[in-house]
Amino acid sequence: MRIIKSVVDENVVLAIIMGLNDFKEGVHFHGDKSEFIQVLTFKRKRDFVGRNHRHIKRPREITKTQEVLTVLEGSCEIRVFDVDDTHIFTGVLNRGDFSISYYGGTGYTVLSEETCMMEAKIGPYEVESDDEDRVLI
Repeated sequence: MRIIKSVVDENVVLAIIMGLNDFKEGVHFHGDKSEFIQVLTFKRKRDFVGRNHRHIKRPREITKTQEVLTVLEGSCEIRVFDVDDTHIFTGVLNRGDFSISYYGGTGYTVLSEETCMMEAKIGPYEVESDDEDRVLI
């Protein structure tokens, strides 16, 4: 696991990058519980049964888009930018790796012939185009 902190403000976690080797037995929470996106990892043995559940509806005020990018197949280079748009980290995500982006910015370049990725972000995502919700760096 790699925690990437801001150079501008060392108290700010910009991103967390993890791979399958970082998973530990049980359930583990990653990131600060005050963030809009909440990420937990699970590692369980065969026949473990997770409890059926649903979530209670709660009003929430979301003011920032945060996201998780997971590589399902292939690989990509990921770039992380600080809160002042300065590039501070470049790494590679391979199959099973993911990044949690909290603050600053990100970018990626596909490295394999074919790469499948999944992105999950805070919703509702109600803009007509990406240009309404992001600033290019």
